[in-house]
Amino acid sequence: MTVVAAFWISGTGLGLAVVRSVVRNHQGAIAVRSQPGEGTTFELYFPVHDSVPVFAAEAPRAVAQARGQRILLVDDEPAVARSMQLVLERIGYAVEMFLQPEAGLERLKAAPGSFDLAIVDFQMLGMNGLELAQKIIADRADLPVLVASGFAPNMSEEKLREQGIRGLLRKPAGLAEVTGLVAQALHTAL
Repeated sequence: MTVVAAFWISGTGLGLAVVRSVVRNHQGAIAVRSQPGEGTTFELYFPVHDSVPVFAAEAPRAVAQARGQRILLVDDEPAVARSMQLVLERIGYAVEMFLQPEAGLERLKAAPGSFDLAIVDFQMLGMNGLELAQKIIADRADLPVLVASGFAPNMSEEKLREQGIRGLLRKPAGLAEVTGLVAQALHTAL
């Protein structure tokens, strides 16, 4: 194994779930060192391959085009939220993005008929995505809700559906996965 990157960052630590998922999916490892008052260092290790496999170019799948449906997007990681917003807007959805769960919920309560779908991040400060989803469903039982997560080992589609949630969007997700799940949630809401 080889160290891929070393860099200094600070923040809430919520992005670590995504990093852990990516490292695990690539059969890597994470080493953590922490010193009080000094900070924490994460070293990411990935296996080294002697040769790079050649894959046939995958034919791009058709991406479902939207018709202006309105999406409430709540994710407390600005870069992740903005990326998702741009992807969804590029294919024709109207997206209102909120970085705090309370702000997204307040917007929904102020105009309950303003949205056709809600996408909420699972791990957020203050209120997690499942709590937010339950509050959204309590206000608008007909509004489909998707939960997005980079690390959700105990969450199954079945458990989410039992709570009224339409699906789990696993991060990082490709364009086809995002648009497919969003289109499916909107279609089943009709």
